[in-house]
Amino acid sequence: MFISPQHPLKRFFFASNQILRQGRTYSTEGNFEHAYVLLLRFTEIVINRLPEHPGWKDRSNPALVAERKAIKAEVLSVLTEVEELKKDLLLRYEAEEEAAAQAAAREEEAVAAAASYA
Repeated sequence: MFISPQHPLKRFFFASNQILRQGRTYSTEGNFEHAYVLLLRFTEIVINRLPEHPGWKDRSNPALVAERKAIKAEVLSVLTEVEELKKDLLLRYEAEEEAAAQAAAREEEAVAAAASYA
């Protein structure tokens, strides 16, 4: 996400919170791949992109200061969620890979058995 200094920081807070909400919705629905992508995107925006905006360091607006603190606190819990999702996804992918390898081995055995009868 490109963070334009011409747009107010509040707009980027809203967009990043929308990404967070959609990522958590995906997670509760069991769509863990999409959840992982969106939650990771949220953390990347908050940690790397938002601090580039000139309004990030502005302390004159108490509402923005409070929102910045809230979003920074939220990103820590989201990082934990992302780590857990990554572990779960890796386990699932490894299980799928193992099942595919076993299916391929059974198919090879069946082909070899059929060839020996011919």
